Amino acid sequence: MTEKEKAQIYEEQKGGCANCDAKTEKKDMEFHHVKRHADGARSTPEEVKAVCKPCHVKLHS
Repeated sequence: MTEKEKAQIYEEQKGGCANCDAKTEKKDMEFHHVKRHADGARSTPEEVKAVCKPCHVKLHS
């Protein structure tokens, strides 16, 4: 996933985490596949969401 694609996702979400809507700086966002990569997800803006670090941990636990 390119930096341009990450910026696009971040801007579309208006700087908010896709899970909890906390406003987070782009440099602190993590990018999470909505569908597991192991299940065939691609790294495209349609299949990836920006989430804050605490939510990313929760999504994987």
